[in-house]
Amino acid sequence: MVISVMYFERFRVKKLEDYFKSKGIPVEPMKLRELRVSKITEMLEGFSLIDQRTRSLMDEARRERNEIVHEIANPDTIDKGKAKKMIEKAIECLQALRAA
Repeated sequence: MVISVMYFERFRVKKLEDYFKSKGIPVEPMKLRELRVSKITEMLEGFSLIDQRTRSLMDEARRERNEIVHEIANPDTIDKGKAKKMIEKAIECLQALRAA
């Protein structure tokens, strides 16, 4: 479940990299990966590569992932319903990134 959020986080870096390349702007992929997740999301929205709803979903999924990671020491305490919703949000984010 945590991997689902990490996957769309990686995918959004790729989306931003592809955007810069399509505009003829030289970019170093490693430099993009060093940016904070919130900055990458902000840039995607600023360049109209995602909408406000998708940005909100990404932020929610990331927050939920962080909560789960901190609870992982005792897997029995993880709220399965919450984890399922996080995965569903991550899938929706991936679909939005592909469509944009």
